[in-house]
This record gives sequence, C-alpha cells and structure tokens, in this order.
Amino acid sequence: MDLTAVRNFVKHRTAGKLDMAVQTMAPDITWHAVSRELVTGREGVLALWKKQEAEGMRNSQVANWSVVPEYDQANQDGLKYEDDSLRTTYIAKRMLSITTPEGTFEASQTASVKNGVIIRVAVTRSAQRPEPNINPRELCNRFTLLRVAGDDEGATMCLSHDVHWTRFQDESLFTPSKAMSDPHMIGRERVVQLWTEQVAQGLERHPTTVWLPDSGIDLFSREMLLKNPSRTNKVKRVKQYATVKNGFICKIDHANLADTVDD
Repeated sequence: MDLTAVRNFVKHRTAGKLDMAVQTMAPDITWHAVSRELVTGREGVLALWKKQEAEGMRNSQVANWSVVPEYDQANQDGLKYEDDSLRTTYIAKRMLSITTPEGTFEASQTASVKNGVIIRVAVTRSAQRPEPNINPRELCNRFTLLRVAGDDEGATMCLSHDVHWTRFQDESLFTPSKAMSDPHMIGRERVVQLWTEQVAQGLERHPTTVWLPDSGIDLFSREMLLKNPSRTNKVKRVKQYATVKNGFICKIDHANLADTVDD
C-alpha cells in the first residue's frame, strides 16, 4: 500500500506544521479523540489539537504504521481496497505513547484513507493495569479500560480490598440473585461476583465520557449507557462516582440520569 498520506501527516504534525498536517485530510474529516470527543472538519481538528496542547498533552510514536485488514472492525466506512488500483485506499494503524499532566499511557491511532486522503482518524487508549503511585484520575481511566477489555483481574487491582460498591437498581436490565439482593456491597470478591452475574444476564456498559473531577476531594465522575438487548430496548443513562484514597478506588456510587428507548 502507498502510505504517503499517513506518513506526511506524521511528518507535518511532528514538525508542528499543523496547517500542513490537516491538508492530508478530507475537508469533512472525522476525528475520534482519545478523550471520546468527536470533531469534524479540518478546523475542528485544528482546534482540538490546540486545546490538547494547551492542556499539556504530548504524544510520540512507538510503532510505525501498519495496514489493517479490510474486514477489520475499524473499517467503519466500508472501504474496498481492491477498488483502488493505485493502492491508496486502506486503513493504517500505529501505536502512540501519550503524556498528560496526569501521567503517560499507551494508545492506538487508526487512520482510514480513501484515494490518498485521510477521511477518518480514531485515537483509542489501550487497557493497562495500574502502577504504584498512579494519579487518581488516571487510575479511574485505567479501571474503565480494563473493564471494557474484560480484564476483571486487572480492574480489581484498581479497587481497595474493602471497596464500598453501590450498584444501580433496575430489574428490567439486571435481576440480582439472592446473594446480590442488597444494592450495597463491600470487598473486591463481592464486586467481582456482581460483575459476573451482570455479564451472564447480558448487561452491556458503554462509557460516554472520561472521568472528570467532581465536587469533593478525590471524587471523580463519568457517564455511561447501560443496555440489555436480550431483555429490553431500554437504555439507561447513569452517572458513576468514584472516590479514590491511598492509590485505590475505595467507593463507587451510581445515579440515574435518564431512561430512553433504542430504535
């Protein structure tokens, strides 16, 4: 494949030539930011980059671009490699190390290229287990990524041994067993049992925001959607609160925001 487009993008972006970097993209480029923000258009991407730099975010490449198979789920635009005789239509992926004031983490960057022009970019964090003395907000973010990746062992490493967990309550989405009937539970083992039951019943979680500081010391919150397509078309939007002390999440609470219906 002809990787000129993505290589030129990196060359200009690394040199700080932002106006030239966005010229490698389509005017209606779609950019999925690592913060879960979605921006469109070259001006939107430029504004995002400047915002990230002002917030102290920096990234460096740790693995070069490689072409992703056409059938990969990253192919959101239905690109057909064989339709382009010049071999300038493809999806490419590289690995990044991203540094923020709260710490450093790994992420992948995927670019969809059509006829030599970048039409979509997605930056996605990798699931990483926590390290000692990790920043509290970064700890919360890693907890989410480990949960999404299905690494419950890694996720429990983010919790204190006597974590206090208050589960959401909606029996149309999840019917607790007798052992889980009390919405308040204490300890990692009980929380893992809850997760196991929820997965067995088909409950799905879809984070919609990253963790942000909330009112109170060491308190963070995020929003997510809860679904159970096997039982109902209801979608519950909830806010999850995490309290961090001594390097661990010691308390989790949920607040219901809204119920909607999936089309």
